[in-house]
Amino acid sequence: AEYACAPAGQCMQIPEGLSFTEAASLPEVYMTVWQNLFMKGGAKSGQTVLIHGGSSGIGTAAIQLCTKHGLRTFVTVGNQEKADFCLGLGAEKAYLYKTQDWEQLVLQDTQQQGVDLILDMVAGEYLNKDLSCVRPQGMVIVIALLGGRFANIDAAKLMTKQVVLTGTTLRPRSAEFKAELARQVGHELKEGFSSGVLKSLVQATFALDDVAKAHLLMESGNSLGKIVLCIEN
Repeated sequence: AEYACAPAGQCMQIPEGLSFTEAASLPEVYMTVWQNLFMKGGAKSGQTVLIHGGSSGIGTAAIQLCTKHGLRTFVTVGNQEKADFCLGLGAEKAYLYKTQDWEQLVLQDTQQQGVDLILDMVAGEYLNKDLSCVRPQGMVIVIALLGGRFANIDAAKLMTKQVVLTGTTLRPRSAEFKAELARQVGHELKEGFSSGVLKSLVQATFALDDVAKAHLLMESGNSLGKIVLCIEN
């Protein structure tokens, strides 16, 4: 289709100075992070957050929003290049999940207290580790299933630590909820980009005809930030 209809309340104004390509990289990731960490998780200044997939579009948006609001941010990533990328955005700690025991390192770096919030796009076997390194009465929020939809967890950890294990998806939410989310995120983007606290992180653009090449970059594990498909006029 050449045109698509959208409820006006779910649309956001492009922050001043950004191109349509840069703007296209923003809504999904910032809406996901804001809905989960701030609306659902109640994230606030001084808390500590662990973000899996720190160099992804959602991960980089989460780092920037957490930095903007005064939260300490830990991330898991696949290699040192991604770790350095996240640290440059404001992450305090970056763990290499392929070679490091991030579960124990998180506990070590929080004096065995654990983090307040975990944003988990992996699920699967990560969930049990999440329960180990989230603080008592903390929250684990599942937003994707890269590690599989099923997991064996130690329910005793859930009970004794009184952890909230939850998850979200935006698509089935009401138009009213989406409009309020768009309003809040639009304000965050306008404020963040005008002050220079937030940055658009588009790593690469591809013509729609080259969508397979875009997928190859994403599947390579070498992507940092967002990949945008451009539809020519």
